[in-house]
Amino acid sequence: MSFFNEILLLFFKEIRLEIRSLFSFSGVLIYIFSIIFICYISISINNGYLNPIIWNSLFWIILLFISLYSISRKFSYENESRLLYYYSLVRPESMIFSKIFYNFFFLFFIFLLIYFLFTFFLGNPVKDYFIFILNLFFASISFSSLLTLTSSISSKSDNYNILMPTISMPIIIPILLLLIKISKNSLCNYDIVINLSYILILFFINLILIFLSYILFPYLWKN
Repeated sequence: MSFFNEILLLFFKEIRLEIRSLFSFSGVLIYIFSIIFICYISISINNGYLNPIIWNSLFWIILLFISLYSISRKFSYENESRLLYYYSLVRPESMIFSKIFYNFFFLFFIFLLIYFLFTFFLGNPVKDYFIFILNLFFASISFSSLLTLTSSISSKSDNYNILMPTISMPIIIPILLLLIKISKNSLCNYDIVINLSYILILFFINLILIFLSYILFPYLWKN
């Protein structure tokens, strides 16, 4: 079987598993609605005004923790016998790429949903929609590739719940700062050339993260 066919089959396997465990997805939705509604209630007390900079900060804080919550147990749910079965059938690169792709589509959908809910409850100060959505697209790639890899590393440990954020946060914070910068520029309608230069940096960071996943995961897979 070809490399891309393996990725495709594993990708659809992830979708089927998600459909079978709809309670997990429902938990993510409830988490999102609860957080945004609490923000809405808090802002309503302050006459409904929300500074665009605070809007931007709240938006990315919620995206960060939703991403950690959503991806944190993707590998820990796989039992050893099932992983051993996959080991005999597919390449390790196919396994990690299928999870990255699935997590990317999942997070991009969740990010767009959060953006819609923010617009509905808390207003929408975004002026450059193209850059903002493009930023969400690359944020989905960054978070999915990084958190999928750190999730695979952490799943080998008994202290999974502690190790996962410990490994992820020092790496994800610099990426998050860049995402916040691009997002803030889209609120102020900066020159598109400035924003695209930051997007280009983010693009190369994503390439590095995907390349690291490709290189490192086979060693984890053998263990």
